[in-house]
Amino acid sequence: MLSSIEEKVHLPYEKDQSSRHNIEKFFNAIIEVNSELSLLAGGHFDKPYDLLALLRTSLNHFPMLQERINAYYDGLAISLERIIKQGQKNGEIRSSIDPQTLSLELLAWLEGLCMLSGVYTNLSINSLRKKLYDNMWDMIYESEEAKGFFGTKKKRGLPKTLSLGTKW
Repeated sequence: MLSSIEEKVHLPYEKDQSSRHNIEKFFNAIIEVNSELSLLAGGHFDKPYDLLALLRTSLNHFPMLQERINAYYDGLAISLERIIKQGQKNGEIRSSIDPQTLSLELLAWLEGLCMLSGVYTNLSINSLRKKLYDNMWDMIYESEEAKGFFGTKKKRGLPKTLSLGTKW
């Protein structure tokens, strides 16, 4: 099963495309795979299947799958890392972001969205996917002002003055 999922998710890295394009392609592939799993399990396309729950259940019965599952997620993380590094090299993604950590954060964020959409009826990941992706991109793209996790703008560097009244 993981092999067929990998075929859909481990898309070829398109060097002639922007990192934004490649990450969006990856993002959509993860959502599509989870949505297709939902259909196979008799669910609804708009409520992606919780792949992590399936993998956890499988591990309970077949602990020898751990290496295979690790290889699957290692492959995803490495693919994302490559795209992030290229984006940093091209000036698309902030160079202050650690590519390895960001790749894991993006994986966790995506898998979490799929899990949540499976149980939270007010979340339709498929109808919101463009907005979700755009918000995620706004958090990592290179600009004169860095945006914080919740979209608040933060100036880079230290403040020009430090108030003596600041309590530490």
